[in-house]
Amino acid sequence: MISFDVGGTLVDHSFIDSVWNVEIPKLYAARRGVSFKEAKEQVAKEYAVVGRDDIRWYILQYWFDRFKFDICPKELLGSLRQEVRVYPEVSSVLENLRRLYDLVIISNAPEDILSYEIEGLRHYFKRVFSSVTDFGQIKKTPGMYAEVCTALGVRPGQVLHVGDDLCGDFIAPRDSGMHAFHLDRSKKGRDDHTLADLRELQEFLAETQRL
Repeated sequence: MISFDVGGTLVDHSFIDSVWNVEIPKLYAARRGVSFKEAKEQVAKEYAVVGRDDIRWYILQYWFDRFKFDICPKELLGSLRQEVRVYPEVSSVLENLRRLYDLVIISNAPEDILSYEIEGLRHYFKRVFSSVTDFGQIKKTPGMYAEVCTALGVRPGQVLHVGDDLCGDFIAPRDSGMHAFHLDRSKKGRDDHTLADLRELQEFLAETQRL
């Protein structure tokens, strides 16, 4: 079984950046009658007050309620579908891998955002897990990965995880007993456990099959 992170792994950050840093400030500007620049500054201050260590920071509905927006998060997310950008090699690699492996997603994005990010890729995956929605956790931890394995009915050693966050997608799954690769699309860090893109994962697995 192979599990994948999503943002920075399967899709770039265009969609999520548009949600938090463009569209929410636009809605705030319209609601408060201020300029976009002023709205962006005020929204950033509000984000900082809550802080990324608070799970509410990741919940769109919390912010829509806090800012008293007149639309629901689903309307905003649906209007931004075109901002989801899948990395070039992803679809072909997933198509090849699913012939040999069960594929799952383990992301820290909340389910509402995640569902749009993977909308065009969902058919490749057996299960989708969100640390925020499914486990009430901001970060992916060894314990959370162990819970995912239990839910899937597999041992940690039967799963290989791939993602771009060194702590959450490499160290944490390895500490749980899973195998892992760190995906570094910047190609700055190179070692035996680093991938530059998902084609390298496919090549590694093909070579392993031949041994």
